Amino acid sequence: MGENLFIKGLKQGVKTTAFVSKIVLIIGWRAAALALLGLVINFSLYVFSDTALVYLTSSAHVSFLWRLLGYLFILLFFFLFPIFYLWVSWAWGIAYAVHYILTKSIEGFVDYFVEKFLDFVFKHKAIKEKIEHGLTRSLLFETLPNYLEKLPNLPWLLRPVVHLLIKKLNLQDVFTLAVQKNEDQINKEGIAQKLSEQIKGKLPEVIKTPSLVPFFFVLGGNLLLFVTIQLMVL
Repeated sequence: MGENLFIKGLKQGVKTTAFVSKIVLIIGWRAAALALLGLVINFSLYVFSDTALVYLTSSAHVSFLWRLLGYLFILLFFFLFPIFYLWVSWAWGIAYAVHYILTKSIEGFVDYFVEKFLDFVFKHKAIKEKIEHGLTRSLLFETLPNYLEKLPNLPWLLRPVVHLLIKKLNLQDVFTLAVQKNEDQINKEGIAQKLSEQIKGKLPEVIKTPSLVPFFFVLGGNLLLFVTIQLMVL
């Protein structure tokens, strides 16, 4: 029996690691690729604006206001637009990870979430003292809101993904309903099964394709800055 539990735990560990690795990879390479594209575009526009910016910031023939604008444009190229590109790329990577979970890996997410939540319940000292004869519904309901707010035992990279899923799925209410419908002994497998059933019923109304509109807004602002600089030195 002990060996079976060990093998079961090992399989669960491998499954959890695979799920986390997949989500991290989705966020990482998509966000990095989009950010790199934006940064390359921004740098290219700066290079093509270099002569104009030198003229605006150092020529004796331009006014103080024009010179000030030139320095502001350099600030935009070197600081603000890179930050904007990194931010929208990061947000897009997270949104894509959420979309992947909702469309292709909802069972993996549910298993991972339930495992982490129950692990938190059993290992948290203040909560552990309240457990006498195993889990109770009231204890789960009491613990859940605080856990959903902080997600203390999740990797930091996954927290924004799970927070977004919590909001999209209204996870606190869904989890509560799943526990209430679990008429048998309250355990990890039972809760995960009921939670999956509840979430699948909500999927059609929450699945949305990740949008690149914020990226194109930043790109549009970047191009507008470039055009403005060229017009100023005509």
